[in-house]
Amino acid sequence: MRELEALVTETRDAVLMQEVGLFRYAHPLETSAEYKAPLTDIQAQMAAMAKRGEAITEAKTWVINGSEKEGAKLVSSISKLMLRAYNTEADSLVKNLKPFALGTALNRLEKLNGAISKFGLPMKIRITERYHMLRMRELRLTADYLMKLAEEREQEKEHRARLKEEETARREYEREQARLEKERSHYEAALAALRAKGDEAGVAETADKLTEIQQAIEGVERRAANVRDPGSVKLIHSGGVKLIHPFVQWSPAA
Repeated sequence: MRELEALVTETRDAVLMQEVGLFRYAHPLETSAEYKAPLTDIQAQMAAMAKRGEAITEAKTWVINGSEKEGAKLVSSISKLMLRAYNTEADSLVKNLKPFALGTALNRLEKLNGAISKFGLPMKIRITERYHMLRMRELRLTADYLMKLAEEREQEKEHRARLKEEETARREYEREQARLEKERSHYEAALAALRAKGDEAGVAETADKLTEIQQAIEGVERRAANVRDPGSVKLIHSGGVKLIHPFVQWSPAA
């Protein structure tokens, strides 16, 4: 009882960690696209095993009313029915899988496998270990794929948001720079007029103002360049800124 309670606690902790984003990849790959090849390979292996009759085992001889032929026919029918039920459940788990619920999905398939073995014991019917392991691995890979896909979508969302912010900042800088350029033109004209009048005090004051405007323009240009740097501060102007599993395309028990 203590061992089981400890196991339940550990499982709950793992689920909670996954729910808050601490998902542990069973087969970590760089991109979601990289999961397509191994998942397709698993599908091909399972299809080949089902075709060769290696997905489920059954009694070689079974007699009904003294007839081995009728017995074999019954065993074969029950065997196919059990394999169909197993694959239907496995496909459903794959198609409706949520990464944080991977443990629950694995447990459900494990329990179903055990139930089939128990029910089919008299006729020696059971899902082969290799086939069951392939379907379990399929679930783990699918969870990894879904998690990686979600991460990529979130990254893309953040990227689009960043581009939008940069575009907004760029336009804000352009407006600020245009305003400053207009002010500079105004003071340059005023400076020329003051020099023509010989107003030395006015010339000095206006020249200082032009220096301030030029420094402001240079500051805007620097900030405009920094907005393209991922580590830069957000731009402020100078005044103040039902997933369906894509790889489940077959059903060997169909």
